[in-house]
Amino acid sequence: MPQTCELKPDLIELNHGWIKAGALMTLLAVVLSMFGAQGISPFLEGKYRGITATEMGQTVHQTKIMMDRCERATLCQLTHGLAMIAVGILISLRPRRMLLAAEWCFLTGAVLYSGSLFASVATGQEWLTTTSQLGGIILLLGWLALVEGGCQGSKGSANKAS
Repeated sequence: MPQTCELKPDLIELNHGWIKAGALMTLLAVVLSMFGAQGISPFLEGKYRGITATEMGQTVHQTKIMMDRCERATLCQLTHGLAMIAVGILISLRPRRMLLAAEWCFLTGAVLYSGSLFASVATGQEWLTTTSQLGGIILLLGWLALVEGGCQGSKGSANKAS
């Protein structure tokens, strides 16, 4: 039996909060993307001038590595901000605990994943990227929770129609 939540005023307010959080996370991703395109490249070139690293057997400038890291972090944040908005709308239509779990996973995972990548770019401290792996796992759990929450009740609805 699917676990549903009653649409109480508290849940409706919480749902609006998730949509706002997703919109703010998406807004921040767009701002960071614009800043990355316009302002961060000269900063990184000055900070990492002449520093190279080996990735997959090739020598790569550290500036490129950091720019790629910024792009991955921004894309992750943008994607999961939009997912939070969509799941917030879905919760309005079909309140499910697993959908709330997905929201928490998207928020927590994006903060850990994107936040750690942005922090490592800003500070140059590679150890900060260690939480990105945990963030990625939490994001995957969020997608699994969305699959489960989005499918709850589908079988019962089909059986009632028969």
